[in-house]
Amino acid sequence: MGDIADDGGRYEDLGAPVHWIKGNNENFDLIASGDLPPGLLYLPNGTSRRIGVLTVAGLGGTFAPTMYELGPEELPHPKKGTAKATELADRRRHFVREEVEALKRLRNVDVLMTHEAPRPYVVGGAGARRGIDAGKTPVNEILAEISRDPFALGDDAAQYLAARMRRFGIADAGFDHRLFVERLIVPSYQQAITRALLRSNVPLLLFGENWGGIEEFSPHAGGPVRSRRDLRRATRGVRGLVHVWPAPHAHPIDALGLPVLRRGNESLRSFIELARRPLPQGWSHELPPLRAEALLDLIRRG
Repeated sequence: MGDIADDGGRYEDLGAPVHWIKGNNENFDLIASGDLPPGLLYLPNGTSRRIGVLTVAGLGGTFAPTMYELGPEELPHPKKGTAKATELADRRRHFVREEVEALKRLRNVDVLMTHEAPRPYVVGGAGARRGIDAGKTPVNEILAEISRDPFALGDDAAQYLAARMRRFGIADAGFDHRLFVERLIVPSYQQAITRALLRSNVPLLLFGENWGGIEEFSPHAGGPVRSRRDLRRATRGVRGLVHVWPAPHAHPIDALGLPVLRRGNESLRSFIELARRPLPQGWSHELPPLRAEALLDLIRRG
């Protein structure tokens, strides 16, 4: 969000903590001074902040090609004869390449707040008349960069979540760990790996619930696996299987007698290179050990 000053350039406490980025109509002198109400928590461009269990990054302001190559401190903000004229001349309302590049270097970002929209963002169309794409390419670049490395999660999603909850003082009471891991963290991880493999032209058939309901994956969806018959059908004629769970322990697919590509300590790029090699180079036939935590989890589920 942005543009939260009133017409006089004043900011007031909104009664609850508000994390915000700049818009293009702000009191930039006040923002620069840091003299803001305690509940208004400004997020500078090119930076991130932990809010609860989420890491949030920000890119405020608007895109101006003539200002884009300047440094943040170089954006002109001359004083004019009137307050309105000074406001109109203040180019600190824009973001610059340096801030975009800083965001592209960030990892493990859950939410990106932007004042501009990514492309396509069509406005003004009606009937047969086409609207204008008001989205901005730099926003798309950031979204692509910060979602490219699913391996940053590590090999234990529950531990990853618990560690961050402890670090930021989030109480366990009322927090559904399993729901958060199973419905958000693991699916995001699986989709990111699948997306990376498909973009590298690794041929995949995707079996499981809901792949067919996601537009980018639906051409590769093979249907759900709800029985042994479905499992036999899914594995008939395939040359190998991809392990897409953020955990190193054994999974039922390891018992099918097929080579399994699973993540080790390599980077995502190395993982993709392994996937593109002729089988069985780099693909494991060995059944990894079943950890005690995984066995207890299976018992609880039963």
